[in-house]
Formats: sequence, C-alpha cells, structure tokens
Amino acid sequence: MPWFRPARPSDDRDRLLAYDAQQMVQAHEQTVAAVQQAYALPVDQENKERDLAPVAGVTVQHYAEICRAINTSPTGNARMAAIAQAHGVDAASWHEAFGEWNTRFTRTVAAAEAFVVAYGAT
Repeated sequence: MPWFRPARPSDDRDRLLAYDAQQMVQAHEQTVAAVQQAYALPVDQENKERDLAPVAGVTVQHYAEICRAINTSPTGNARMAAIAQAHGVDAASWHEAFGEWNTRFTRTVAAAEAFVVAYGAT
C-alpha cells in the first residue's frame, strides 16, 4: 500500500466504494466550511433569505432566465437591456438587478448556488 493512501477498512469492493464516498463527502464538507470561514460567508437561514430576495422585482430565477437568453444570443451582451425588456424587466430595473445579483454571487454561496441551479433549469 502506498505511503500516501490511508488505511482502508476492508478489501470488500462495496465497502471500499462506500468508504471512499464517505471520505469524499467529508472532504467536501470541510472545504465548504473552510471557504465560508475564510471569506466570512453567511451560513444562517436569515442571511440566506435576505440574499435571495428579489432585486428591483427580479428574482434569481428570472435573472437566470434572462442571462440564459443573453448568453444564447450572438449579440446578447450588446443587447442586454433589450433582452431583459423582452422578459418583462425595464432597463433601469435590469441595470440595478444586474449589478446587485453579481455582487451577491461573489458575496454568498447561497446566491451563487441558487443562480447555478436556476440557470441549469431554464
């Protein structure tokens, strides 16, 4: 057994797979906790609800839908406001939502995760 591999509980293939999966989950949880602590990311439910509140009437799901439309259009970046307007968001509201949602995505894991899920679902 190589020196860098921790001792495993058994030679049974199913137990080894379960053990490896458990180790990966624990490593992931430790990484998430370390990132949240290092960047002082909020983890409580009150902050999560605040960070997912709509901006200028634009929910994270609606924002993801508009972003998907922008990204699938060859001239999307140049026409962001027009695409947003086609989705029912005026230019001023889009400008505010665009700035605030992008700030939230860099500030909190919950907002970024919600966007990724919503973007993938649209």
